Parts: sequence; C-alpha cells; structure tokens
Amino acid sequence: MTNYTLHTHEQPIGLSLKTPADVVLLLPRIVLYVFNTLLVWQDRATQRHHLASLSDRRLRDMGLSRADVGGEVAKPFWRA
Repeated sequence: MTNYTLHTHEQPIGLSLKTPADVVLLLPRIVLYVFNTLLVWQDRATQRHHLASLSDRRLRDMGLSRADVGGEVAKPFWRA
C-alpha cells in the first residue's frame, strides 16, 4: 500500500493507492486539483497586473506605496 498526500489550497487530502484501479479513480481529483491551481495562479497574475496599473492616488487611498506594489508585482505567479 502506498500513501500519498495531495494538498489543496484549503487542506491536505490523504490518498491510499492499493491497485492500479485506485489510480484511475483518482485521476479526476488530480485533474481538478491541477485546474484549480492554474486558476489560482491566473487570478494572482491578474490581480497583480491590476494593482500595478492603479494610480498613485488610489494606492495612497489603500495605504500602499508604489514600492509596496513593486514588491508584490515582482513575485512570481505561483507565490502567494
């Protein structure tokens, strides 16, 4: 028996794979996990792009500086 742990964005999912059929049954969950991860990454990139496009006045209204935004925008899309 092989045990794997797959982490979603909310909580870990414990998996127990005993036969090849277990892997086949698991494939939809893996596909959904990958799809969800891609959506999260896309959303982060979109939000950072939008943040970078805000005016200095709007940033001040939110209590942010251009340097704060620069630090956030410089992060890769996979990093929260």
